[in-house]
Parts: sequence; structure tokens; C-alpha cells
Amino acid sequence: MGWIGFDIETSGVKPEYALQPWRAKSSEAWIRTSVESTATENIARVYDPQNTSETCRILTDMVRRWVEENHTICAWNATFEIAWLSAYVPERLLRRVKWLDGMLLWRHLENTPEYDTVASKRRSYGLKEAVKVFLPNRAGYDEGVDFHGEDVLRLLEYNALDSRYTRAITKYLYDQLAQHPRRLRAAMIESHCLYDIAYANYTGVTIDRDSIYVLRGNLDKEIEGILAELSKHGATAEILASPAQLRTLLFETWGLEPIKHGKTGASTDKEVLHELSVVDPRVNLVRTYREMKNNRTKFVDNILAAIDYNNDGRAHPIAKVFGTYSGRLTYASAQGSGKAKCQIGWAVHQMKRSAEFRNLVVAPKGYSIVEFDAAGQEFRWMAELSGDETMRQLCLPGHDAHAYMGASIQGLSYEDVMQGAKQGDPVMKSARQLGKVANLSLQYRTSANKLRSVARVQYGMDMDDATAQRVHRTYQLTYPGVPRYWKRQIQHISTYLYVDTLAGRRVNVSRRMLATAEWSVQSTSINYPVQGTGADQKYLALSVLRPLIERHRAQFLLDLHDGLYFLVPDEELDEFIPNARYLLNNLPYEKAWGYTPSIPLPFDCKVGKSWGSLEEL
Repeated sequence: MGWIGFDIETSGVKPEYALQPWRAKSSEAWIRTSVESTATENIARVYDPQNTSETCRILTDMVRRWVEENHTICAWNATFEIAWLSAYVPERLLRRVKWLDGMLLWRHLENTPEYDTVASKRRSYGLKEAVKVFLPNRAGYDEGVDFHGEDVLRLLEYNALDSRYTRAITKYLYDQLAQHPRRLRAAMIESHCLYDIAYANYTGVTIDRDSIYVLRGNLDKEIEGILAELSKHGATAEILASPAQLRTLLFETWGLEPIKHGKTGASTDKEVLHELSVVDPRVNLVRTYREMKNNRTKFVDNILAAIDYNNDGRAHPIAKVFGTYSGRLTYASAQGSGKAKCQIGWAVHQMKRSAEFRNLVVAPKGYSIVEFDAAGQEFRWMAELSGDETMRQLCLPGHDAHAYMGASIQGLSYEDVMQGAKQGDPVMKSARQLGKVANLSLQYRTSANKLRSVARVQYGMDMDDATAQRVHRTYQLTYPGVPRYWKRQIQHISTYLYVDTLAGRRVNVSRRMLATAEWSVQSTSINYPVQGTGADQKYLALSVLRPLIERHRAQFLLDLHDGLYFLVPDEELDEFIPNARYLLNNLPYEKAWGYTPSIPLPFDCKVGKSWGSLEEL
């Protein structure tokens, strides 16, 4: 009782606008029909796109009834419905709705990794696939539906079936998860965050055009300069853009020795170019050129295309809840593919750390961007899960894990490295950086050879084989609890075919996966509890902050790596920040997860008017 299935159908001036709820503000898109389904009836509605005020009234009354009668609203991919309702229903009312997302529950119930699977072949958790699995005699009910045509009765019939099946399957999945209380609790905490994530999808991200043009000019100048230098050695823009022609340039014209081969011949990937750049400075120019071109496309061309296309001066990267099997959010930067591709956002998860790039994202007038970053998140959760005493001690206040590891590798004093790095001593800074690379790269069973590649490609550190071996060995000697954790996890997944996070989120594997992808399965057993617990921590954080967000008229903006970003009215900063920090540094892990961490799990805070100008508090 009290469970309502809800589904909407949308349309627009162009068919693709039906997936872009922000266009409702300009009347370029609209909700066409909606259906509420209870156990006994459907309430179907058709809306007039020419009468927005009436649509607002009807939908607001509907949502008010949901809240007053304490209904639970079942939707499939609920952030879509929530984002669309955000265009018509007051924010303070809509955020009080209790949402359940059938797709999210299904992911929690049957979460599995998909190793080396291209996006187009990954398992679907969409409603049509769910109907095939749970209601197979109802499959195909969507045949013959024209979502933008004149046959509204057929659309309503389809809309009603969507709503009914959503309610039925969501209820079934909830009951299945209820047999595993910790797993259900993890799913419910995540569900509690759906509104804030959906509202961020609706409102989008404010972009500073002037900063984009400055960045574009700087990148173009660098690109032109590098190309002019490379042209002296037979390289052209066309050659550098083509893997086949670049292969010919490197290995035939320049006579370099291939390092590894792929399906099409000698590889020219990032790792190969870095290795070759050590022996030939021309290759270093090629690396830099390609990186600059890639940056221009992703963070200039795509963002400009998005804000021009969206017609509201904003980018709309769409956050996808449970976007990875670890539970972390991912972002969609485009809609459609090929000629039908529409650039609506950009690759948020690939955003460069430098201020020059991040200054593209700004706070709207009267607001500031506030970042809360889970300090050393994966290191701390590895310390907690492995129980390694040295790691645990390094998580206490006043310690610097990277300085400690750097000192251990280089045979230096821990205090000297920690203090010297703070004071800018180049030797001590270099030692600490080496420790950072080790701590961030080796806790997931990385080999010495892979460490060497990561250090070179990702950190620009010219690490030789002997150093990589020494760092690799020192890491395991310094943190002996970590290899023991690896062994325990591998044994667990081999025996039970699953592993859990501390919150109860689970990933399942099969005997077939163990037989055909043993290393990947073992890696999942090691990585997943750490990374998945990090995802659970961020959902718990966002859930706990919800009352504070409403009280101070703040808004969730983005999720990236270990950080949660918010827009906060300037006049609310002095109260919002200390209250939020207190809540985040005292998250109710025992109440939410049934687990009490043995180490501090602090959140750092930064604030500023643009993403690139955030200053730490």
C-alpha cells in the first residue's frame, strides 16, 4: 500500500529534445503524458504544451498529494522523471518525495562486472529488458508506439504499461533485497540521493565563455608551435591524427624500434610514446601535440558545442547513478551517436586538474562553489579493510602517508621529508612525490612493470626498472597487511563468488568468470570493497547533507573522484560550511552501515567562485 508507479512521456520541437528537461524552460520540450499506477488503478493525464501554467498546477497538485499521503514513488531510471518534474514543480516540494528506482534496485541485486566489454554490448538494466526477464509474457509491449505522433491514446496505453510494470518489478526487487537488510539499506541510502543528482542534471553547469576563449588561444598557440617544429622532421597535422600514418612516421621514416604490437601493427599508444620519448625528443613533441589536441577537443570544442546546443548558456553533463559496477557516478557528455550525436556536456571524469581548465566552471552570480573532499579516501579505506597497523597510524592527525612512504623508499628521515616537502625543498618534494605514486598505484596489486609505466605516463616521472622494483618491494614491506588482504579477498571470491563493501553493496561473479578471467576476478575482489565503500561513503555524505542543503538553499553540482561539489549562496557560506563539515566528519557509519570505522575519515573543504580558484579552508 502507498506504492505508486510513475512514468512520463516527453516530446519537443525536435525529437531529441524529449531527453533534455532543461528545454522545458524555453518551451522547446514538454511532458506529453503521465501515468500513476497503484495496485488497482491507473491515473492517466495528457498535457497541453501550449498551457505550461496548467501543467505546472496539475503536476504540483499531484506531487503535493504524494507528499501529504506519504506515498513511495516507483520509477525506472528515476533521475529522468525527477529532472523533468523539476521544470514544473517547486523545488522544496519535489525534494520531499520518497523515490524508489527499479533500475537501481536491480543493479544492487544483480551487480556484476563486465570485463573488457564495449559500451554497446554491456548488459542493459532498462525497463524493456527488465520486462523480458521478470514479465516475459509482456515483452514487446512497446511495438508500434510513436512517441511524437498524433496517436495519444496508443501513447497513453504504452505509458500506463510502463508505469504498471515499473511498480510491479520495483516491488519485486525491493522484496528480494529485503532478504538482505544491509544490501537493501545501501540501496536506500543511494535512493535518498536521487533528487539532488537529478536536479543537478536539470540545472546544468555554468560555463565562463571568456575563460574558454583564453584556454583555446593558449592551446592553439602551443599546438601551432609544436607542429611547426615537427614539420621540420616530416610530420604534418594529417599524419599526427592518423594512427597508421603516425606508425609509418615513427617506425619507418624515423627508424625507431616498435615496443609492442596490437591488432593493426606496432602500437602508438600513450605508454609507447612515453617510452620512445626517452630516446628521441621528437616523440616527446608528438606526445605533447596529441595531448594538446585532445585537450582542445574535450575541454574547449565540446564544451562550446554543448553550451551553444543546449540554448541556456550551460553545459549539462548527465550524472548516471550506479554508472560503474563499483557504484560510483559517471557522466554522459553526449546524447545519441554518429550524425545524431548531440553534445550536451563534457567528460567531467577526465577534467584536468590545472586551474586553466577548471576555471571554465563558475558559480552563478550570488553563489560560490564549495568542495568537500574525502581526504585520502582509497588509502584510508584500504587501511581500514586491510587492518595494516602502519597504514592505520598514518591516517591519524599530523601524519603524511606520502612523505612516510617516500622516506621509506629513499632511506630518508620521515620528519625530514614531511617538513622539507612543506618548505619546498626539491629533494624532499621529489621523495614525497615518489611516495605518493607508490601509495596511489600499488595498493591494488600493481606489478613493478606497470608501476614504471604509470609513473612515466601519468606522473611524468622517469622511473627505471631498478627503481620500480625497489618501490614495489618497499611498499609491500612497509604495509604487510595489504598483501594479506589481497590473499583473503581472493580466497573469499573464489569460495563465495561475491565480495561486499563495508556498507553492504555487493558484486557477484561466476565460475565461468573465474575460469576465463581469473586475474580480473581477483582484482575485483581487491579493488571493489575499497572503491565501492568510497562510493557508499559519498552517497551517505550526500544523504546526510540533504536537510542542510535545503535549509541553506544550496545545490549539489558535481561528483568527481573523492570530491562532492555544491553551489551555496554567498550569504549562507558562514553557516553552511562549518555545519556541513561537522556532519561529514561525523557521518553515522554505525547507524547506516552497522559498522564503526577504527580510523578518522575527515573531509577537506575548499571554496571559490570558479572550480579552478578554490581555496582550502
